[in-house]
Amino acid sequence: QLESVYTPSGLLSNTTYYWQVVPFNLVGEATGCPVQSFSTGGSIDILMQNGSITTCSANFFDTGGPDGSYLNDEDLELTICPDQANSAIEVTFSSFDVEENAFNAATPWDWLSIYNGTGTGGTAFVSPTSGNILFANTVLPGPFTSSAADGCLTFTFSSDVTVPLPGWEATIACVSALEVPSCAVITGPANGAIDVSSTTTILSW
Repeated sequence: QLESVYTPSGLLSNTTYYWQVVPFNLVGEATGCPVQSFSTGGSIDILMQNGSITTCSANFFDTGGPDGSYLNDEDLELTICPDQANSAIEVTFSSFDVEENAFNAATPWDWLSIYNGTGTGGTAFVSPTSGNILFANTVLPGPFTSSAADGCLTFTFSSDVTVPLPGWEATIACVSALEVPSCAVITGPANGAIDVSSTTTILSW
């Protein structure tokens, strides 16, 4: 190329790259040109949005980022897929504050849903507080690991027209899809619970 700059594409996180510039003219190529190296950062920041992203190391936030709140009247769908072969996305939440319905936990005013695979056709994870696929209030969801063949997780978020809250902060990582999975984290009923309803009980993990 004639330019003295080059913008690479498809770089992976946590990866060291080596590069070399070799000038040439009609006589031939330069010799002994130094080989340089650089390493990409360990993680990226992802805000909730429409679209798809491939990564194995990220901080995942609602649209307000780490210091703000999500907006009113949002309706978003984001798929996160691994950028490494034979891997599956794992999401671990460290904070969560999404507007619940104080009168009916099963129908929160704002909610996050998480599905296995690309799109919303895969199995969705169940919230222990709503009893369905709608995560709200301040109870930390998960952690969740994709069991889909493509290793992806899809997130959908919806907010109503009032009371935006701080949302969430989570980490995205990849785990090997070739390993035996860890035991599930049981979220309800609590171990040893008594007086559990015989007609409305929901087992969740």
